[in-house]
Amino acid sequence: MANTWLTFFFTVGKFLTITPPYNTKVSRSQTVCTFVVVTLQVPLMICSAIARELNTLHIYAKVVVALLVDSLLLTFSCHTALSVVLWKKTQWQKLTGNLKIIASNAENTKKIVHHVKISFVRLVTDLTILIVVYSFWVEVFSFSYYAQRYNAHYFDYYLVYTFNIFLSLILNVVLIQYRYLNDVLQKEISSEIVVTNKLSKLLGEVESSLFFLKDTVDLINDIFGWPLALTISYTTLYILNNFDFIFQNSLIPDDEIAFKILADTTLVLLTFIGTSVVIARCDLILREAETMLTKSYVLRRHTKMLSAQEKEVLTHFSDVILQNFPRFSAARFFNIDRSTILSILATVVTFLIIMIQFESSNV
Repeated sequence: MANTWLTFFFTVGKFLTITPPYNTKVSRSQTVCTFVVVTLQVPLMICSAIARELNTLHIYAKVVVALLVDSLLLTFSCHTALSVVLWKKTQWQKLTGNLKIIASNAENTKKIVHHVKISFVRLVTDLTILIVVYSFWVEVFSFSYYAQRYNAHYFDYYLVYTFNIFLSLILNVVLIQYRYLNDVLQKEISSEIVVTNKLSKLLGEVESSLFFLKDTVDLINDIFGWPLALTISYTTLYILNNFDFIFQNSLIPDDEIAFKILADTTLVLLTFIGTSVVIARCDLILREAETMLTKSYVLRRHTKMLSAQEKEVLTHFSDVILQNFPRFSAARFFNIDRSTILSILATVVTFLIIMIQFESSNV
């Protein structure tokens, strides 16, 4: 059941060129489509950036930020699409295989299906919001003017949103398995009578699952490391760029100023929330691993009547958890946990103040 839903969901990712099929290898047709999409994206994005910057007066700091945002967006969309059909094909096959194993666990099925349904709702919601915002700006500026400057951007915006949704779902599947293992350990801790043979077998099974999950996390880091680094960088600069734009718009009297601010704020929130959800899921997995380590210590205290050899097994189990502790990184530039969200906000505030000071000095 869960694998059926995941198959359907990955079909959407295949259509958007950000994931391979769930049950089959990357086909030649998908490879060709990916190259066509990337080939079209590059000139369209470059033309949009040139058209926008040549017809708008900005201070140099703003021009640099805007060009960096466009560069990160284009690099992200091209890298993510090409990695699926070129240099990450083997890793994707291993990852989907691991997801199938987790989804095959009857204890996980209902939870995974629930998260897939939520992900579908997010896909539709984000697309609807993008269409509404795009329609609003077209009415404000006219279709020809706005399409010339931002048409390519909206496709890439949706790719970023979709990427965050897919990665969140994959992380949720891994998180569900960690929680399942913690539930198994909690049942053992809660039991009044510890059966030695049963405990040894249980710990062996949990250790095997930990090795499996560590391999899965390593695959996630391998596949999504660079896209994550690009997404987090893009999110930071996009928020900075749009907040400055919102601030400037608020100073200009306009009958539609409230709607303009609402449209920009909506896209900022979509971008920030999507990236923050991914970061939060990574942090939740880390927390589950920490909880598992704590439970292993509790289990050692709970089983005082065991022999020295049996206690050694429990000590080894704690060591296995430490050695296979999950770590998420953005292409090894920095580790990802909930402090990353604060880093994004701190960077935005700092550079926003600098940009406002630049503008004040040019008045």
